[in-house]
Amino acid sequence: MPSPWLARALALLALARHCSAAAVVGDDRHLRYMAVYGWETQLTAGMVGWITLAKGPGTNASDPAPTLEQQIEATLVAHRELAAPVLWSLPPGIISPGAVSLPLGWEDKLADLHTALSPLVKKGVVAGFFTGDEQCANGTCIENQLGPVAERLHALFDADGPVLVYANEALKVCDPKRGNTSWVLPASIDLFSVDVYSSGGLAEVAAVQAAVETCVLPRLRPHQSAMLVPGVFGNSGLPLGQGGCHGLNKYGHPAYAQNETAAVLQGLFEWAQTEPRIAGFCPWHYNDRCGLATPPVACHDAKPPCDMDRGAVSMPIVRAKLEEIGRAIVTGSWKRPWKRPENRERAEVTAVPVAAAAQPPHYPVLLPKWATSYAMADSTIAMASNSKTFFNATLAAKFGIIAFDHNNAYDLWYKHIKAGHMPKGTTSEEYLVQQCALVKQVNNRE
Repeated sequence: MPSPWLARALALLALARHCSAAAVVGDDRHLRYMAVYGWETQLTAGMVGWITLAKGPGTNASDPAPTLEQQIEATLVAHRELAAPVLWSLPPGIISPGAVSLPLGWEDKLADLHTALSPLVKKGVVAGFFTGDEQCANGTCIENQLGPVAERLHALFDADGPVLVYANEALKVCDPKRGNTSWVLPASIDLFSVDVYSSGGLAEVAAVQAAVETCVLPRLRPHQSAMLVPGVFGNSGLPLGQGGCHGLNKYGHPAYAQNETAAVLQGLFEWAQTEPRIAGFCPWHYNDRCGLATPPVACHDAKPPCDMDRGAVSMPIVRAKLEEIGRAIVTGSWKRPWKRPENRERAEVTAVPVAAAAQPPHYPVLLPKWATSYAMADSTIAMASNSKTFFNATLAAKFGIIAFDHNNAYDLWYKHIKAGHMPKGTTSEEYLVQQCALVKQVNNRE
């Protein structure tokens, strides 16, 4: 008799084929899921053909507190229009965010949810459950709360389904400062992700890859997969064409943010094609969180200018890139399939060869042009930053190679963000160029 988790792996394979609505019948491609945060039923028309999981339940922005009956009705409409099953987000009261133990009555709430949704699971309208966004601030919470809830979801719904259980956390669950970093990902969670947002471009792709490779992939069992949660948002309060949000420089006004964001999506997609433990994408977020006509300050705790309010729907280039990736996943056209192990319980997924893997771009190694030496100016590299003003150029020029943190001259450029006006030459990037010019005035050596 196969072990419970081997049987679970086979069931998930069958479910994955169901969720990829237009996928090639019988294929074994590991990239199968495209979902988005911030999906609303009125946005469904722009998502037909490239969404494989509608992360629900169905909601309408004009109805901020829908009843369960309204959610079910909206979900049925969206499922019909999208031809994709729904990943139902758990309601409040089942998980106690950040706590180490479950709240009272959580099992009763899951039982009530099963009564309401069992028919939808049987019909293939609901494919699984999302435990909620960043519910745990530590690994103990993941083990003590998400694990039992996911286990109970499978016990209730697998006879109707089977179902997927997906959990997303912030990267802080792997931060030693938060305590337990030796936590084990519960076997009952099928898809897992951590969200990481950075400064855009190759640096952000590298940051996400490093986080997933250190925090997520080592914890996966053979039947589990990782999801990627790229940031696809902009800030409504920044002047047109400018960035400047501290720590999230790519996420400026949507017109500024969309090219950088699309480049990150492409970089992550290229990497995901080569990593068989990645199952898909769930970007944050597709909708405008407050709607274009609503002042963002009235909708959530973030305040302009850096409110993270605008979603992919406001950025045509990002929306087009999401659709491009989603259609490649739906049709299975992104690459030739990898060979799935016969026994997923024993096989080492990391050892599976990936045919025709996309090759990363080649960047030449930029070595110094001078001979090696123990002299400080010939043999050292340093990262420097002065948050008050420009770093001392004379000191910086003494090193062989000097790099400057984006926070350099922070007080000089951030005051323009606070004022809501950033004249030419006052972004953090432009101040970095000025800093380098000051160093070259002291030492122009190449």
